[in-house]
Amino acid sequence: MGMHIKAKAIIKECYEKNKSGDPNFRSLTNSMKECLRQTVGETYWKKAHDFLDHFLKQKTSPEDDKVEAEKRKAREAAEQKKRKEKRKNNWNYAELIKQKIINLGDIDLVDDDLDEVIKTIEQSTVLEELVLGDNELTLADGKFAHAIAKNKTIKRLYLWSNNIGVEGAKHLANALKKNNTVKELSLTSNGIGNEEYIADMLAINKTLQEIRLVNNNIGGPGGRKLAEARFWVTMS
Repeated sequence: MGMHIKAKAIIKECYEKNKSGDPNFRSLTNSMKECLRQTVGETYWKKAHDFLDHFLKQKTSPEDDKVEAEKRKAREAAEQKKRKEKRKNNWNYAELIKQKIINLGDIDLVDDDLDEVIKTIEQSTVLEELVLGDNELTLADGKFAHAIAKNKTIKRLYLWSNNIGVEGAKHLANALKKNNTVKELSLTSNGIGNEEYIADMLAINKTLQEIRLVNNNIGGPGGRKLAEARFWVTMS
């Protein structure tokens, strides 16, 4: 029997066992691939694999496609979570203190994860850019802001898409009244509201050259005061 005919027979057998409820063939795709690989060997695997894909496109129902899509989405989410955890765990003070640019964006950080970062901010002599965007930070305890007030090297501070809110932003604004190195600050999408404390900070801080406040529901007296503060304040 030719290899092509064998492959077709195996595919048909797997399909029938799957439909009959055989638990060893619960996953039609996996069972077909495993049986084919064992039977045809690696030499013929690619041809058989191409035929299998063609067969599955004809046989799978919309429900099957939906299930496979959900499984794929779950696998991708699990893999992304592992990557985030690995990235988070690989950053410690011994490594951070050497970096000119620290990027810890989009790894689900919360305030309690910042101890090593805060220590680095306070002691680094080389750090110029700090990216903490797209996390779950509030900065409400003031520890991060206190470190920023002391830092003498950071020029770019990116905190977009966190949960900083009014309390965290107040701490940060007070810190930036003392800091004279940060030139660029992003607080986009942080729910900091209509408060005037950032405008008050800008009246004192003469170092900042750009501040991004898009998607923060800023308006009213606070918004007008910000609009008058510096031409590079971005709110929309």
